[in-house]
Amino acid sequence: MRMPSARAGFCYVKELPFAVESELDAATRSGCEALPSMTYEAIAAWASVVAASAAVVAVIVESRRSRFTFGIDLLTKLDERFQSGMQAQRRNAAQGLLAGRPSDSDDVLDFFEVLGILVKRKALDPYFVWHFFFYWLNAYASAAAEYITTIRHDDPTIWQDLSYLRRRLRTIERRERRCGDSDFQLSKDEVHRFLLEESALAPSTS
Repeated sequence: MRMPSARAGFCYVKELPFAVESELDAATRSGCEALPSMTYEAIAAWASVVAASAAVVAVIVESRRSRFTFGIDLLTKLDERFQSGMQAQRRNAAQGLLAGRPSDSDDVLDFFEVLGILVKRKALDPYFVWHFFFYWLNAYASAAAEYITTIRHDDPTIWQDLSYLRRRLRTIERRERRCGDSDFQLSKDEVHRFLLEESALAPSTS
């Protein structure tokens, strides 16, 4: 029996008995035709995966954009609240700290506690909070340092997020200003001048 000859690159064989050749032709032709079909199916499957991935990415991007927008809006409202709506509380806090009544600063310290919670829970970006509030947070926390320590000695959960926020913002302050701790640790004279400025705040007219 003559051995079948095959030509590379073609999907058929020849010089076989007709019945065998017909069956073999049908089988090889079926195999050759199946390859493009499988390829198209694979491409379609991968296209579906890519489309689904793109949709997921779009949702994530939109979610981050929405969270960023929400954070900026919230920060703006908090800044407005602190600068305009809390002048009386700030003035009372400063006057109380000057007069030896540190508990008068509770409202202001509670405000920074709320900021700390929002930063810790990622509702606010710590860099923006540093930019808007570090000056006042650092000064009030310095002025009320002994009072805060005394209160937290009895209950460490009180103003724990204020303390967290102060540490976090100090890290940003060191990085952004390329300074050491001594550069933003206020002296007694600096604290006294700060409290005098705050105690002279005019009542809000809004």
